[in-house]
Amino acid sequence: MSEPSQNIAQNPHDREDRSAVSRRAFLAKMAAAGALGSASLAVGASVMQVPRAFGVVGDVEPAAYIVYIDSGTTYARNGTTGAVDYSGTAQSVLQNVLNALTNGGSIFIRAGTYGISSTITIPSTYNLTVEGEGSATIIAMTGNNPVFSSNAGTLWTVRRLQIQGGGSSNSNAHGFQLTDPTDCKLEDIYLLNCRNAIDVTTAWHLALTNLTIGNEGTGPQNYFGIYSHDPAQGAGDNTAITANGVNIAKTVSDGIHLEHVSGSKWVNCEVNSAGGHGVFVGLPATTHYPTHFSHWANCLSDSNTMDAWHIDGPVRKTGLLPTCNLQILRQEIRA
Repeated sequence: MSEPSQNIAQNPHDREDRSAVSRRAFLAKMAAAGALGSASLAVGASVMQVPRAFGVVGDVEPAAYIVYIDSGTTYARNGTTGAVDYSGTAQSVLQNVLNALTNGGSIFIRAGTYGISSTITIPSTYNLTVEGEGSATIIAMTGNNPVFSSNAGTLWTVRRLQIQGGGSSNSNAHGFQLTDPTDCKLEDIYLLNCRNAIDVTTAWHLALTNLTIGNEGTGPQNYFGIYSHDPAQGAGDNTAITANGVNIAKTVSDGIHLEHVSGSKWVNCEVNSAGGHGVFVGLPATTHYPTHFSHWANCLSDSNTMDAWHIDGPVRKTGLLPTCNLQILRQEIRA
């Protein structure tokens, strides 16, 4: 099944032959043929890259699979052969292409709404990339399940998607449920109507960049924005998070909730109008281990129902220490 013309029109960087050749490759070929010459400025003006911003289609590198919707059916075109390898529901196609990339690779999801009722599992394969066309690529959950889950995944990246969860009142309807991811990235993602937009357990170097969690409007919101915890209560566990440009608004409970998060760094992050604490750092249960070595710079917590910044520690028990070693730089905290 070939890709429909309406989908092609939504991506101006996809050429008429629908090949996966990027503009950079196109220019390189022309340069090798000596075609640029004195006309290089004119050619450059016609193909100049726009800034890569959320919701704006940038330069798409060749992908192992291109996923798109036509007449209610989801298809996955092989980026090498051009053949449609998978078709059916959004859930089955997305899971099949992820499972097929046993040696890593990239998946490009064209604009459209991809409705799912069960979780898409990111396999524990190195070097996987899932990329959409910004907020125009919507993955929408209709059940009480996480949209994406990962258990012991390594070196994967998910970026430029809109995630609609199955409802903030549903206990398991997280946007991303991540357990033991290592060197993984979430970039340029908009999340709403989730239980926990990002639910993290014992991650190792998880990077969160340019995330928009909730909005200031009246539509469905998230229960927690980012919730990182250690249910195993193990003294050796660790959750290292690096966040830059995370904006959270109107959560039902805390915007950022951290329990036993070691070595986290938060820069240029903002929490507004949370129904609980703007930022909660520490221990709600004395049997958990503490949050420590947190760095915060250029962050804002404003107009929240409870504390803008809440630092908690346990009742003293043998072997337990309170939240410690917090470094706060140029922090703006408002009631």
